[in-house]
Amino acid sequence: MKKIYQNEKNTKYGDSKYLHEVIEPSLLNYNNNIIKLILGVESQKKSILEFGAGSGALAKIVRDKLKKPPICIEIDESLITLLQDDGFETYKSALDIEKKFDLIYSSNVLEHIRDDDKILFELRDKLKEEGSLVLYLPAFQFLFTELDLKVGHYRRYEKNSLVNQLKRLGFKIKKIHYADSLGFIATFLIKIFGWNTKSGLGSKVSLVIYDKFFFHISRFLDIIGFNYLFGKNIFVHVKKDK
Repeated sequence: MKKIYQNEKNTKYGDSKYLHEVIEPSLLNYNNNIIKLILGVESQKKSILEFGAGSGALAKIVRDKLKKPPICIEIDESLITLLQDDGFETYKSALDIEKKFDLIYSSNVLEHIRDDDKILFELRDKLKEEGSLVLYLPAFQFLFTELDLKVGHYRRYEKNSLVNQLKRLGFKIKKIHYADSLGFIATFLIKIFGWNTKSGLGSKVSLVIYDKFFFHISRFLDIIGFNYLFGKNIFVHVKKDK
């Protein structure tokens, strides 16, 4: 399968139609849980920035819960249009924004970027002194599947190397753990049996079933401590290391 990466020359998301029409509408519980984790960190939330907002699925949840919209960063022109049509102030780069933020979050985005060090450094610069950066990232490189290829991932993250990377870039780790314990198994099945957006694993029906039924089991497993052993994703909350 051909890899489709986003960069300065190709700003289009690997499969923005699949993201907007299939993934995000099918994973409502999953997305709400991500925002619950993000907004649950100890941080002021007067000014919020989302890096890599996509079609706005998470930004809308934040707006509904806090009654104010986050500022968004997105480079895909078609997704920028969707965000702006939904009333979100949107920029293509953190460098285009003058203000600093209490909370910056990013979900399933950094893995699309070759030089993630550069982006993390830029986001660090946009934090207020006591501001928080929260990242939600795909975990375990050995789980890299054809789905990762399809959407243009450079990598999945290992927890120890991520901790070292963040410390090297001037961050202090406040919290880190895995998330979506059962999703770890689901991703492993995708690695074995493949990814099919028409039928089977990867179809809209399979995503809806996982979100409505199996994700609640996954959340329970996370709550009782499995998220410190494994999970499909890594959740990490950091601040500037003074």
